[in-house]
Amino acid sequence: MLTDFLGKYSDLQLEAYVVANRMHWDKLKINLKTLPYSIRFVDAGSYRGQDFVREMISLNEKAYGVGMAAPSWTYANFGTIGAGVTSGFLSQGVPVSKFNIVGNAMDPEIAHEWTLLVDPDFQGRSLASLTVAFALQMVSDKKYFTFLTQTDNSAINTYLKFPKPLQILAYGFVHTKRNSFMFKTEIPQNPFSSFLQNLAKEYSLEDYPIVKMLPKDVSMFWVPAQNHQLLLDLNEQIITGGSFSLRGKTTKGTTTYLLISRD
Repeated sequence: MLTDFLGKYSDLQLEAYVVANRMHWDKLKINLKTLPYSIRFVDAGSYRGQDFVREMISLNEKAYGVGMAAPSWTYANFGTIGAGVTSGFLSQGVPVSKFNIVGNAMDPEIAHEWTLLVDPDFQGRSLASLTVAFALQMVSDKKYFTFLTQTDNSAINTYLKFPKPLQILAYGFVHTKRNSFMFKTEIPQNPFSSFLQNLAKEYSLEDYPIVKMLPKDVSMFWVPAQNHQLLLDLNEQIITGGSFSLRGKTTKGTTTYLLISRD
């Protein structure tokens, strides 16, 4: 089944790349030994590495617009100091997807995804799923995976492929878009193949209530994704000890709904 799934990328001539501190290469190679792609390791401190950093900046600008890309020193630091990693896929030698992983000094069991993006020209090819699977395989020695995404971001569909629920750690941030969620979930065994072969569970809008305020006696409910104030109320409950997870997503007309469970 995995072979069939990967077959649809054959025309892209994909190759993985890893920009990381050289002292971590051996460990990363162990984690990535089952990745079914050749891997190009890049030293961001070298002249060739600096040229590659410029290519990643071009990819960022293509995805987010000029001026939105992080400066070159950010990528150099991700790949030369600490445990930060910038990786993704090349198509015919050109970067077409990218993710950043940063460590958590307070909890060595957690890997945090800082960025996930796909070249707009390659969207609709499930490259986001492939790139997340790559990220998970890279941190396969960790137990948990955390990440941020927005309620209106199509990437939610990709993240719902995780076998375990997406625990909501927080909603609403000053430093990014205000409709941002932070999620935490378990990294599955054999992450690359497990993630790609798992399907997001589908839920019917009719099976659970659509709420306008947080219910006290309902364990699963739909929330309109654009209802910022309701999601802020949910965040307040999390701060005071409440526990919630994202279970599904659906759209009716022009409205997107998120299925939330009270854990």
